[in-house]
Amino acid sequence: MVGLARDSDHAADATTKQTSSRRPPAAYDTTRQAPMRSALKQALCHRLAGPAIVVLALLLASPSLRSGLAADDYFHRLVLLGAGDLQGIPDSPLRLFVWADGKPATARAYMEVGMTSFWADPKLLLAYFRPVSSLTHVLDYALWPNTPWLMHAHSLLWFALALFALSRVYARLVAKVHGVWVGMLALLLYAIDDAHGFSLSWVANRNAIIALALALPVLALHDRARRQAHRLSAVLAPCMLALALLAGEAALAICAYLFAYALFLDPAGPKRGCLRLLPYVLVGLAWTVLYRSLGYGAHGSGLVVDPGREPLRFFGMLGVRLPALLLAQFAIPPADLWELYSLVFSWAQPVVFVVAIVVLLTLAFTLRPLLMRDRYARFWAAGTVLSALPVCAQFPHDRLLLFIGVGAMALVAIFLSSFFSEERPHGFPAFVAGALAVVHLGLAPLLLPLRVQGAADVAKMLAPLDRAIDSSPKVREQTVVLINPPTDAHGGYFVPTRVATGKPHPKHLYWLATGTSDLELERLDESTLRVTPAHGYLSFGLERMQRGLFSPFRRGDRVALDALDVEVDAITSDGRPASVLARFKAPLEDPHLVFLSFQHGAFVPCALPKLGGKLTLPKVDFLSLLP
Repeated sequence: MVGLARDSDHAADATTKQTSSRRPPAAYDTTRQAPMRSALKQALCHRLAGPAIVVLALLLASPSLRSGLAADDYFHRLVLLGAGDLQGIPDSPLRLFVWADGKPATARAYMEVGMTSFWADPKLLLAYFRPVSSLTHVLDYALWPNTPWLMHAHSLLWFALALFALSRVYARLVAKVHGVWVGMLALLLYAIDDAHGFSLSWVANRNAIIALALALPVLALHDRARRQAHRLSAVLAPCMLALALLAGEAALAICAYLFAYALFLDPAGPKRGCLRLLPYVLVGLAWTVLYRSLGYGAHGSGLVVDPGREPLRFFGMLGVRLPALLLAQFAIPPADLWELYSLVFSWAQPVVFVVAIVVLLTLAFTLRPLLMRDRYARFWAAGTVLSALPVCAQFPHDRLLLFIGVGAMALVAIFLSSFFSEERPHGFPAFVAGALAVVHLGLAPLLLPLRVQGAADVAKMLAPLDRAIDSSPKVREQTVVLINPPTDAHGGYFVPTRVATGKPHPKHLYWLATGTSDLELERLDESTLRVTPAHGYLSFGLERMQRGLFSPFRRGDRVALDALDVEVDAITSDGRPASVLARFKAPLEDPHLVFLSFQHGAFVPCALPKLGGKLTLPKVDFLSLLP
């Protein structure tokens, strides 16, 4: 398993070795190296190095087995085991990843139980076609529906398969040119990367790991087809791409590496190399037609954009999201924090953006000599950047780095390998190499066991609401009103979690705003509140998951629900609600109405103001919510 040294397809490929300006692997001659460097290189050249790296990665990721289920995992449970009395939940495993179907009736049903806010776009579409991944969840709930640790073990098995596939890619495109130990170093860097933590800890995100495991062979098969004229590989590669795309849209990123291969590595040159990509283009077009015809895609969200439907908005987001993702891949901090920066400090997001640009320019300047002389380094660099483009359709998060890391870790390994050679550079390049080594070989394996508990951290974050709301049968007659939940996740997952775990839930669950800014409540009559966030609604990115600024409100717009009518009372200059009137169908003192506010990390009963009075709730301290 994972034997980089045993790939014989390139054994006689003299062209590959001659075109690299590096010295042929003197990496095997360790007699002149310092003992520590020699020991590392010898260890990475050992025939069991590959399996050892996979085992190490699984051991570091093993705390995920204790993570349990969280958030979207419970939505999947509803789809596969039955949604009880909840309306609008998909009833087919093939629609397991349909979070919003674009139908106003479904949106309204979700608003009634707090799964979405009243300001959500009624035609919001967040629907993804992932039948291959869906089948793995069907298997989970058929064999071990009440054993989450086995679901996590299932995900780790796919990660092991992905590492095996990656070892074959690195065997062909790193080890055969720069030495076996460099290929193994790249595999090690990828396997222990803490950026994979959340992907490995969240069962619902297994689709990205499966897409990776199925897409990586496409690159290896394509290389074999182009170098050895292997016809079967030429046929299998597009078929594997089709299968990978049916596992998840993330597989599109492998096309970035195929394009980079055509530009820099194809034996016939860039023009013919690009022509050889036609089968993959046809597969992509067929998948797109199928995807669209079945009604899948994204529309209406301020955070998620469909590049095909909204290319201008996508390119507008690209300039900000791409640096954030690449910074998280090569350095720190994690991309998970990007949307939280502005909630903690108003200046934080611009500062981190500037830091990202400086770090990336510094890295590009340092790597320039390597890129100029080594076409394989150019291939990996281009693949890294190009693979980051499609995932910029989502808001920055480390779970989007699975494909980006494939090229990034190969590039880092090739760069670091020069510091184990006889002509080790000094000065600033040595400093950059040291920093990369500290981040990826020092910090990453320490952080990965912590970050693979991300799902458990999400469950802890959502737990305060469960503690605050009655779990006895009488809760079924209550209407619970969340005045200022920190984010949509704090309210949106509550009822699905209750139903999926067999606990009773409120008849209705509504949110009045979020805690992203100070919030003023004014009592207008016995059943009406005027709700005024200090910065208006939709003022921060995290509030725009369910509605973008491109879909403005007008004064007088109304959302009529069973126990609550919401009317837009005032509008900001950019079309956001400045305040709303929340008219309940019963007096605010009705015992069936329960008002909760979020204060000091907990949901607590809220004493509403008297008639004509006002109450101001301070913004949530988001810094205190970080795990």
